[in-house]
Order: sequence, then structure tokens, then C-alpha cells
Amino acid sequence: MNKPNNIDEQAIRATVADFNLFCNFINENKPVLSKRKAQLGKKDLFEINALLHFRKDVAAPNYQQESYPVINLLFNLVTQKNLTCS
Repeated sequence: MNKPNNIDEQAIRATVADFNLFCNFINENKPVLSKRKAQLGKKDLFEINALLHFRKDVAAPNYQQESYPVINLLFNLVTQKNLTCS
């Protein structure tokens, strides 16, 4: 098997770190999901986004979860694929 190049290793490490930051936020803040879509609220999304390496460039908490592709992916991995944040 080929060894991944340094850029790939850095991206993998950053992705794992983002997952851990996401989980830490969820565990510490216990955000309430929206009733209609069962998604994270704009304020929580904005706060999580600010923590991540792969963040969306936003100035205010004006966006729904679908607008944050990395957060949406992490959320779906946890909720639909049964990965646990511990």
C-alpha cells in the first residue's frame, strides 16, 4: 500500500481534529435540535464553525445547517451512521 503524501496526512489529521472539536462542542453544550428539521441551530452552527479547521467563511449566524458542508457531514455521521461522540 502506498504511503499517503504529507498533504493528505495533514488533511486527515485536520478532519479527525474537526470531528473531535465537533463532538466536544456537542458533549459540552448539549445543543437543542430544531423541531422541524431536527438540525442544529444557527447560533450553534456559527460557534462550531469558528472552531473548525475546515470552516465556512461567515460573519454572522445567518445560515442553516445545509450551508455548512463540513458540519453537516459530521452531524450526519454521528446521527445517521451511529458514530459516537465520547
